[in-house]
This record gives sequence, structure tokens and C-alpha cells, in this order.
Amino acid sequence: MTLLARQTAAYNKPMSLRKKGFSLPLLGTIVGCLTFSPDVQAEDSKQEIALTSTIDGKVLYETFCAQCHGATGKAESEIESLLIPPPSDLTAAQLKHGSRLGDIYHSIREGIGSTMIRFKERLSDEQIRAIAKYVIKLRSDKGAN
Repeated sequence: MTLLARQTAAYNKPMSLRKKGFSLPLLGTIVGCLTFSPDVQAEDSKQEIALTSTIDGKVLYETFCAQCHGATGKAESEIESLLIPPPSDLTAAQLKHGSRLGDIYHSIREGIGSTMIRFKERLSDEQIRAIAKYVIKLRSDKGAN
């Protein structure tokens, strides 16, 4: 299966959140985590990690994350007030479950308790890594302003 076919299949998998009788489409949240896989830990220690594929972290973020975290990562979205607990502000100085690339990768891959779905069945490791790198970029862009 080609990378494009895998991405398309992942986009088309249904996800929903049921709260107060509503069925809301849920594209996920990212908040980071304290533990992470060894391969990401090794990459994280290099500080600068080059993405060697054509996967666009921004497009994936907009598809799977922005609905809850907002386009800028500040947790300003149409449904954020319906979520308990509310999504994390990804541009905050410190993320609750860790702010390093490996922490963010792990949170996306494994989810956070019952508040954030896991994406390991929906996205490839490469796609998850691209989103995590984009979150790091959002955080650095905020610091530059």
C-alpha cells in the first residue's frame, strides 16, 4: 500500500466523541507524555531531526488535531468548550506530559487516559512524528513572536 493510500485510509477512519448526547467528530489532541519509545528518544537527543519524506505535519495537524487544539495550537476551537478536560494549549511554556519531541510523539501515538484518543492504529509512526515536529514548530513560532 502506498504512503498516499495509507494516509487516505487513516483520514477516512471514523472517530467520535459522545458527550451530553452529542456525537462530535474528534480528530484528536496532543498534550505530550513523560515516557516515549526508544527510537524517538534517540532522535530527540539529536535536537535537529530532518524529515526525509513528503509527509506534511501541518496538513496532518490540521486534519487530526486542529479541531480540538485550534489552528494555532492555543486550544481555541469550536468544540473545545464541550471537551472535559479541555484540550491543552500546545503553545504553553510547558506541556503537562512533556514538551520534547519524544514526549509529544508518545502522547499522539498512545493517547492520554480517556481524554485523548491514541493514533497508533490510525496513523503511521512517520505521520505521528511529522505531527509532533509540527507541534514543536508551533511552539517555536510562538516564542519568536
